[in-house]
Amino acid sequence: CDRRTTPRPRRGNFGRDRRTSRYVSVAGVGIIGDEDGSATARQAFTLYKSFTGRGDRDGDGVVPASIALLPGSRQIQITGVRHSPGAGKWYGSESVLDTWFVPRHYTASSSSH
Repeated sequence: CDRRTTPRPRRGNFGRDRRTSRYVSVAGVGIIGDEDGSATARQAFTLYKSFTGRGDRDGDGVVPASIALLPGSRQIQITGVRHSPGAGKWYGSESVLDTWFVPRHYTASSSSH
């Protein structure tokens, strides 16, 4: 790794000033990783294990809920939501957006400075 050409990681606003920054973190739940289960459960097991070292987690089929939710944020868990749009009901589906995207959470006073 050449430090002269490698971009430095950028830190988000999380943790800087919680009086002016608000976070909402959303996680899908309902897909339990199981190495002996259905194809979906086996795939989730492999992906969850790559993130956490354990595959027997609950999540959206790609990301386990245990790491999707930021500490200190408003945390919303939605049952049956999948990580990807091609997999059915996902975070961007109209009916799902209505459960977590509430414009009042995203006012000028809660944007990063």
